[in-house]
Amino acid sequence: MPKSGTAQSANAKRKKNGLKGQVCVPQQGRLNEETVPASEKQTGQNSSREFIWNEDRPTSENYAALGERLAQCGVLFRSPQYGSGMLLLLPDGKHVTITRGPDLLPVIIDNVDVMVIKNGKASGTVISASHLNAMLKSNSFLDEFIKLDRISRVPMHLPGFSITQPGFNNGGPDHRVVYVGKDPEISWGLETITSFLDVMAFATKADRTNAVAALLTVQLWNHWPGGKPVILVTASKSHAGKDTVIMFATGLHRSVEIAYQPADWAVERSFVDAVKANPEVAVVVVGNARVDGHGEQIASAFLERFATDPEPQLFSTGSKGPPLRVRNSYVVAISTNFGTVSEDIMNRALPIHLNPVGNVAERQSPIGNPKEEFLPANKEKIASELYGMIEKWREAGQPLDDDVKHPFSIWAKTVGGILKVNGYTDFLANYGV
Repeated sequence: MPKSGTAQSANAKRKKNGLKGQVCVPQQGRLNEETVPASEKQTGQNSSREFIWNEDRPTSENYAALGERLAQCGVLFRSPQYGSGMLLLLPDGKHVTITRGPDLLPVIIDNVDVMVIKNGKASGTVISASHLNAMLKSNSFLDEFIKLDRISRVPMHLPGFSITQPGFNNGGPDHRVVYVGKDPEISWGLETITSFLDVMAFATKADRTNAVAALLTVQLWNHWPGGKPVILVTASKSHAGKDTVIMFATGLHRSVEIAYQPADWAVERSFVDAVKANPEVAVVVVGNARVDGHGEQIASAFLERFATDPEPQLFSTGSKGPPLRVRNSYVVAISTNFGTVSEDIMNRALPIHLNPVGNVAERQSPIGNPKEEFLPANKEKIASELYGMIEKWREAGQPLDDDVKHPFSIWAKTVGGILKVNGYTDFLANYGV
């Protein structure tokens, strides 16, 4: 990986003084080096676990040498924002953020055997806490690692709308991704998606098309920060399938649900706590929102502001942890039977309305229970057809839908273009109705 001037200088001094960056002993879950560009790879030949931390040499040299060694393990990556720590890839494909020295120490212990030298003599096997904390904010240490924005277990679409492949995908700032799943399967048919849409009681053709737009919006969650709509699913009666539509739109991605509360500070606190506790989440669902006598509309100044903020600060009085400013890659979804939403939320919405006729408890579905049976069994097929929709649009030259109208115009034109290429019509025809 290209080094900064600081790291280059430290590496030159380290080599001159005889310090060697050893190849890390491979650990389960390490990044496949074949997927890493040559410019991003580290070098080294000795597979010994031994690492010398020499207190008699400049601190920057020790930091750079240890950073180089740990980077070769393929499980540690640098977060781009200053002070935001590092990402540690776990064997199961999940990841945790390391922002404190005590959390870095076990990673070092698991990968190298440290020998601390002081005044020319061995003086211990553990690096001091002050150094551990300092390294997490020092470029001498951090510059040795690949900058990474996300570790994902679900295929993502990078700028240009190419799909990620297993390993490291360098899509540039905000889109540097390690994808730890299998090769994405792309299907050119729409049979599974159509089977689902056919059994749902959409009020209009526009509502049906908007459900597919919601599926696309979640898949492209890392695009258009502060420029994506709120997925608003409403129904004329209970058990119409609102949660089922949101489950369809979420696809393979992670979602978390919070309860709507009339007090806006309570909504904000629930949202912030949920997102901080679930770093892989892509969709935040405000489930079954209702007014319950507290006013006439479902409204939230926080959600309205969040939807349009490209880089919101996640903090609320009483929430856990310090404020955290993040890139707005989240999709917000609201489901409701009762009451109406505020004009500000409606203006930011992708509306989907369900209007079932008759007794919903007596409905017979040719695909079984859509929520409990069909979607869990077919989510991989739906994802493959979704990838095929985007690929077909790419091959067509990525045409935009210049006729569609929505405040989030770039999102609308892009998603509208994908829908048109794949034969879907009436996108957003119910917007503002």
